[in-house]
Amino acid sequence: MSLKDFSRYFAEKSLVKDRVEKVVETLRVKLSGGAVEFTDEEDLKDRIRDICLGFDPYLLRDQIREGYMGAYNVDFILWRGLLAMEVKLVRSGEDLERAVTEMVSHIPTLSSLYSNVLFLVYDAKEVIGNPEEFKGSIESKSDNIKVLIIKV
Repeated sequence: MSLKDFSRYFAEKSLVKDRVEKVVETLRVKLSGGAVEFTDEEDLKDRIRDICLGFDPYLLRDQIREGYMGAYNVDFILWRGLLAMEVKLVRSGEDLERAVTEMVSHIPTLSSLYSNVLFLVYDAKEVIGNPEEFKGSIESKSDNIKVLIIKV
């Protein structure tokens, strides 16, 4: 790899990181406050799709991808695979347990298939007691994982 290719790689990586941060911040702002109550996870995904189309008009939704540990349904794929996003709507302890189990089981495959992985957890009933601890425990599994918790 030439020095030019090497510097281009890191410049592009920095641009992607900035784009991911912009998506995260926009989702945080537009979904916080609880002005809208979502009937189910699909309703939440519809809203997220509307928001994310502004970032990537070629956004893919509900894509089944094969990984070394099986097939996974990825909720959103932006920028042709530079960001994969899974959405979890949490209203009870059972929802939280299911969401954590799914996220942890998907991390090895998603983190190897995509440059960046975002888990958006919409905590509709304030089920998550310590958001920072929860976020840290998931993000520590891989260096390209980010967790966004929206508390209503």
